[in-house]
Amino acid sequence: MSTAPFSQRVLETPTIVSVAEQSAAIIKIIVPKAAIRAVMPPAIKELTATLAAQGIAPAGPMFTHHLAMDDAVFDFEVGFPIDGSLAETGRLRFGRLPEVVVARAIYRGGYEGLSAAWGELRQWTETNGHQKAIDLWEVYALGPETGSNTAEWRTELNQPISGHVHRRDDAADYGSLCPAARGPHVHGRLRARGTIGPSPSSDARGCIKSSVILATSEIY
Repeated sequence: MSTAPFSQRVLETPTIVSVAEQSAAIIKIIVPKAAIRAVMPPAIKELTATLAAQGIAPAGPMFTHHLAMDDAVFDFEVGFPIDGSLAETGRLRFGRLPEVVVARAIYRGGYEGLSAAWGELRQWTETNGHQKAIDLWEVYALGPETGSNTAEWRTELNQPISGHVHRRDDAADYGSLCPAARGPHVHGRLRARGTIGPSPSSDARGCIKSSVILATSEIY
């Protein structure tokens, strides 16, 4: 791990955040690690098409929730946060991101650097006396749709911490990551329980849509 301050590297200084449970539309996937690039594009296409057919607007950018970490096999859910419910069909299922305390950091850069960024976040978590849970998730806030300058890409890393319980709503404004998405909607941050509001604005929808353009094989 680099000894340089987080502010001088691509992983911003981690924080401990209490997040509320978040409803989500998900597709569960278990595949060998080498197959991830083949399975992600059709899963994303299926998710977006099925939600659109049901008239459901995502409440934030796409995420992947890894349920167990293994060097050979990926056991994870790819999904979008939603408000309310959905009709399960095909591989689409109703799921949830958990109510939990997380160590969170924003990674700035191309997806090829995510593994190293996670290594730094895990080390920070352990160094600061926190016990990691077995799962984790990534939120793809800004990506290839912003252009070829990977310094502009943003991925939110969330490492749940074992032994902690939710104590307060802590839904941050996603506007800092996506200027078009401001107001009561949460994009890229988990939405606090009890803050159900109107559907995302047209500008916010554009930001949500852009977050998944090309977010396929480039992720891993």
